[in-house]
Amino acid sequence: MARYLAIPLVALAIGAAAGFALLSYGSFLTPVSLIDAILTAAVIAMLLIVAGGYAVFARYWQLASRMQQGLGGFEADIARRLANLETALDEISLVHQGREHGLAASLSENVAELRALADEESEEAGFQEKGRQGQGDNVIRFDPGGRNREPADTAGVSPGHGMAEEELPIGTRKLRLPQAKLADALEKGLVEAWFQPVVTLPGRKTRMLEAVAHVSNLQQVSNGQGSARSVSADQPTSVQLQGYGSHAGEIDHLMLTSAVRLARKLDREDRGCTILWRMAVNTIRDPAAFDACMVTLKNSSPGPRLIKPLIEWRNFRNLDAAGLDHMHGLAEAGYRLAVSNCPSPQRMREVLDSGLFDMVMVDAELLTSESEAWREALTMPIAGRTGRGRNAASMAEHEIIATNVDTEIQVMALIDNDILLAQGDLFSAPKRLRDDRPSAAKA
Repeated sequence: MARYLAIPLVALAIGAAAGFALLSYGSFLTPVSLIDAILTAAVIAMLLIVAGGYAVFARYWQLASRMQQGLGGFEADIARRLANLETALDEISLVHQGREHGLAASLSENVAELRALADEESEEAGFQEKGRQGQGDNVIRFDPGGRNREPADTAGVSPGHGMAEEELPIGTRKLRLPQAKLADALEKGLVEAWFQPVVTLPGRKTRMLEAVAHVSNLQQVSNGQGSARSVSADQPTSVQLQGYGSHAGEIDHLMLTSAVRLARKLDREDRGCTILWRMAVNTIRDPAAFDACMVTLKNSSPGPRLIKPLIEWRNFRNLDAAGLDHMHGLAEAGYRLAVSNCPSPQRMREVLDSGLFDMVMVDAELLTSESEAWREALTMPIAGRTGRGRNAASMAEHEIIATNVDTEIQVMALIDNDILLAQGDLFSAPKRLRDDRPSAAKA
C-alpha cells in the first residue's frame, strides 16, 4: 500500500515546501496571503503528481511491451517445435506403415512362392521318373520374389526379362569333386555358370547376380577308369562346385566369360545388372590365370560398370605380395571389389581400410545377432591412404549384403536394421540362364 501512496505523498511534501518557499520569498516582494500560498502549493503538487504518474505509467508500459514481445517469440518457438514434432511423428507413422505393408506383401509373396515351388517340385519329380531332367521345358520368368507370376504360369518367357531360367533339380547341394573328375567335367564341357540373385528388401527385386560354378549331368562324369558314374535316386544331376583346386584359374575364367556375356546382353537391352564374379585364391596367385582374366576384363564392354570381382575374406588375408599387387591392379583398372564371409566387424574394418572394397557380404546369422556393431563398423569414416597412395577418405559409401537368408524372421530383422540387400535360397536358388530367342546362339 505504501508504494501506491509514495508518489502523491512525495508530491504533496514537495508542493508544501515549494509553497512555503514562495510564501517566504513573496513576503519580501509583495504581500501574499496564506490562501494564495496554499493554492500555489496545491497546484505544484498536482503537477508533480501528474508528471510522476505519467513517468511510472510509461515505465510499466515499456516493461509490459517487452514482456509481450518475449511471450510472442516464445509462443512462436513452441508452435514451430510442435509443428516439427507433428511432422516427425507423421514420417515415423508412414515409415512403420510402409514396413508393415512391405512385410505383409513379402509374407503373401512367400506363400505364393511356396505354393508355386510345391507345384514345380511335383512336376520335377515326374520328370525325374521319366528321365527327362534338364530339358528346359519348365521355363519361368527370372523373378526371385514371385511377383506378377501365377503358379501355373510356367510356360514361355515373360516380356519383362529376356533371360529364362531352369530350376535346380530337387536335392541339389554343394559338392567338392576330386581333381580327376573335375578335369573330366571340364573336358566334357559340363561345368557352366549359374546365377543367384541379390535382391532388395522389402520389394525383393533383383539388384545383382552372382555367378556360381555348377556341373550339370553329373552321371556323365567318369570315375577315373572311363566308366560312367552311376547316380542314385537321391543324387542330384546338377551340383554346385565347392573348391576348385588346381583348376581354379580355368573355372574362374569360365565364370568370368559367362558373366561378361550376360552383362553385355543385359546392357544392350537397357536392363543393366551388376554381375558378381568370385575369384579363388589360386587364380589370384597364378600369374598366367590372372593375366587371362585381366585380358577378358579389358576386352569386355561392360567393364567396371557391371562386373564386380568378389573374394572371400580368408583368401584376401592369405594373399602374398604378388597377389596384393594383382588386387591393386584391378583397383587401378577401375574395379571396386566385394569381400564375403567376414567373421567379425573388426576384420571387416581391416579389409575396408585397404581402400579396395565398397561392398561386404556377411552371413545373415551374424548380421541379425550383432547388427549395431556391423553397421557402426561399416559407416565409420576411413582415413589415410591405401598402399598405392590413393586417397581412401574419398571412397564411395559401402554396401552390405546379407547372405544365406533362409527364414522370414531373418528378413524382418534385416529390414528393421536397415539392411536392404540380401541373398539366399529363400529368395531364389542359383539358376541356369539361357537365351530363349530362336535366333540367338547357344552359350
